[in-house]
Amino acid sequence: MLPDAQLFAVFLGAALLLAVTPGPDTMFVAANSLQGGVRSGLIACLGILVGNIGHSLLAAVGVSALIAASPMAFDLLRWAGACYLAWIGAQALRAAWANLHAAGRQDATARPTRGVPAGWTVFSRALLTNLSNPKVIMFFVAFLPQFVSAGRGSVALQTLALGLTLNLIGIAWLMGIALLTGWMVDRFARVRWVTVTLDALSGLFFVGLAVKLFLTERRA
Repeated sequence: MLPDAQLFAVFLGAALLLAVTPGPDTMFVAANSLQGGVRSGLIACLGILVGNIGHSLLAAVGVSALIAASPMAFDLLRWAGACYLAWIGAQALRAAWANLHAAGRQDATARPTRGVPAGWTVFSRALLTNLSNPKVIMFFVAFLPQFVSAGRGSVALQTLALGLTLNLIGIAWLMGIALLTGWMVDRFARVRWVTVTLDALSGLFFVGLAVKLFLTERRA
């Protein structure tokens, strides 16, 4: 199911470079870790993992190529994903504003409340935003075929194997981001001004992702 060893080695090197390059998935995991600590960050990683498995399957059977070739499908996914991310960001910013407002009329030593979403909510957000990101679809369509060897068996199985390998490398990196960012949040989030800052930062991250996705242009 894999290309020849030399081509696969090149693929692994490219996959490692892609994993450590800051992108939407890194920002999404960091934003969830800022909002809910290690647990939320790791659950976001799980949602992205499942979403990327879906992308790998769609790329293997050719569905991703059909979506990438359709300007209407691309735009519908882009707009839906951007609106959803903007809504998530607005929720985090509202939580930050509520804590900031409460700080002015409550005892500063009172423990702040955080707008931490439930685990299932984090997972579904990560899954939906990943699946509705047309840029991810375009990436799988453009990147994976470059490392498929036509003479080494099923192209679909090779594409699937490469996609899963890429996914595992990326998730390992994202889990590191979640653990580091979440640990810092869990350690310092009991202070009200830190809570306000974390919620505001996560909200701005989500809104920034929404704007970036909305401005994404389809390229052949």
